[in-house]
Amino acid sequence: MATYVIMGCAGGYTSGKFYKTMGGFDYKTAAISTGTFYPLLLFVLSSLIHILTMTNPTSHEVPMPTLVTILSLWSFTSLPFVYIGFYFGYTRQRYEHPVRTNLIPRPVPQQPMHLSVPVISMMSGLLPFLVVFIEFYFVLTAIWEHHSYYLVGFLFLVFVIFTLSTCQVA
Repeated sequence: MATYVIMGCAGGYTSGKFYKTMGGFDYKTAAISTGTFYPLLLFVLSSLIHILTMTNPTSHEVPMPTLVTILSLWSFTSLPFVYIGFYFGYTRQRYEHPVRTNLIPRPVPQQPMHLSVPVISMMSGLLPFLVVFIEFYFVLTAIWEHHSYYLVGFLFLVFVIFTLSTCQVA
């Protein structure tokens, strides 16, 4: 939690510098949306889940002081860090692109079908999905057949394989 709050400064700096590089003019709106979009989305979702757990008898309800603490950490610590980082990023020089574009337009050749964006998108997501699917198939088969398995270690191994295959695809 503390890392998220402190990293708001780095997020604001990066957002401000990119915003200036792209030629943005309304920096106040960009700073506000940088600091509020993702946290407000998470807060709304967690509030809905909290309301659902309050209406049903469950022991998984998050105490209200915890929600108030998280909201106050975000509003009094994370938001100022984001704004400070955005200010420092926006006041710095913009990024200089390492290449120049040519003003003479060139024709782009037609790509074969197997190199089109939809095919590449589906294939790049298919490999990690198949890796995880096959591993979970073996785990669930072992559970259904009442074999003893060390699930935590095996799931960590699945996570490592998934991470490696995703890195290879990217």
